[in-house]
Amino acid sequence: MRSPDNTVIVGNGAAAVHACRALRERGYAGAIHLFSDHPEPPYNPMLTPYYLAGSVDRTACFPFGGREFYAALKVEAHLGAAVVALDARARTVETADGRRMTYDRCLVATGASPVLLPIPGLEGPGVFTLRTMEDADRLRRALRTGARRGLVVGSSLVGLKVAEALRTRGLEVVLLDTAPHVLPLAAGESCARRIETFLTEKGVDMRLGCAMVSISRGCIAGTPGIGRTTDGGLRVELSDGPPVHADLVVVATGVRPNLDFFEPGQVMCDAGLIVDDYLRTSAPDLFAAGDVAQTPNLLTGRPEIVGLWANACLQGRTAGRNMAAAATQSARDAPLSVPEGIAADGRAPAWASAAAAEAYPGSVPGNVIHFFGMTFAGVGGPAGTNLLGDCTGAGVIRGAIGRDACRLRSGGADQATAILDARVPQRVWAGFCDRLFEYGEFGDIPKGIPPKEEA
Repeated sequence: MRSPDNTVIVGNGAAAVHACRALRERGYAGAIHLFSDHPEPPYNPMLTPYYLAGSVDRTACFPFGGREFYAALKVEAHLGAAVVALDARARTVETADGRRMTYDRCLVATGASPVLLPIPGLEGPGVFTLRTMEDADRLRRALRTGARRGLVVGSSLVGLKVAEALRTRGLEVVLLDTAPHVLPLAAGESCARRIETFLTEKGVDMRLGCAMVSISRGCIAGTPGIGRTTDGGLRVELSDGPPVHADLVVVATGVRPNLDFFEPGQVMCDAGLIVDDYLRTSAPDLFAAGDVAQTPNLLTGRPEIVGLWANACLQGRTAGRNMAAAATQSARDAPLSVPEGIAADGRAPAWASAAAAEAYPGSVPGNVIHFFGMTFAGVGGPAGTNLLGDCTGAGVIRGAIGRDACRLRSGGADQATAILDARVPQRVWAGFCDRLFEYGEFGDIPKGIPPKEEA
């Protein structure tokens, strides 16, 4: 089945939504078919830990509304229809139920999935991840069964939020990481130490610098002093120290891009899909955006996957505009030339001279998290700029640009400590702030709201 001009979008997250909007805003009148392996409208996976903690209700995780979004943009949404094969040479996608569709242009925006390490016993009852709404619903149901102790594996941004959610619901929490400090990819050592002290004060048992070795089931869960013991718990052996007994384990050790459906060798890949300044891959009329695309890191200049909601939104918008521009160009462009299989040569397509086309400026490596009433914001990773404290106000964040370690004030008594382990260029920090506030990731997340149970 094929319409006169057919655009296919594989994925249903921030990048996909903004691409659909950009296509229509730039006058594209052809068919748009969107395929997603999930049955629900687009949601923000960054909000699933807040939903788990009860800080936001379920509807708040769907920033674009319900299915009316597709009708408003005349998008044919194939929800629950996972794409299992993409043939870039034949320009076709195939779904799990055998449907095949030919495209004129295609955007891959399939996001990422949690990484599960090859540890004995890890895949089985009582072990959870937190990325999708289904993950969050499943974990909330498990917490209503009387769990008393939880182990969180990974002191990532998600890991810290999960630890908060479990403590808020009255569980004893052990936080485990192989790194010597929390937030190893986001916070400098001085900032991480402050966070560790803060988490310990909140009752989180820190187990840093050791790894999970195995999980066994059917043992006694809990430890003396918790208040009860139950059969069928989990015993987690560690590389250092005594084992941890828990009722559930939540793994938050990172994600990987969803690219298993590609025909091998057809598209140039590294950690993700390699794209040029216009978010084109090495295959004709095939674009990529979000957590599957390697774009220039504005700090390092290297093509990297920088998984930030705001980056995905801007990439989707850029790809959509360029796909609309390409739709008006009758001649197809030649594939990219990618020296050494890593960096695109940057050759502009024929339609780049059109006013509707635009180059993606690059990705900002930044993170924001609210936990236990505190906010962490950082740019540039462990050697970059960290803000820690009550710094939810735009003025506080923007006020940190170009400053050394200092005390900042926002709206009276609210204060935040800016800890700079190394200076981040002002343009990068400013770009981080602009994107966060434009696309709403930073947001005014309410804190301290008791969890809400489903009926």
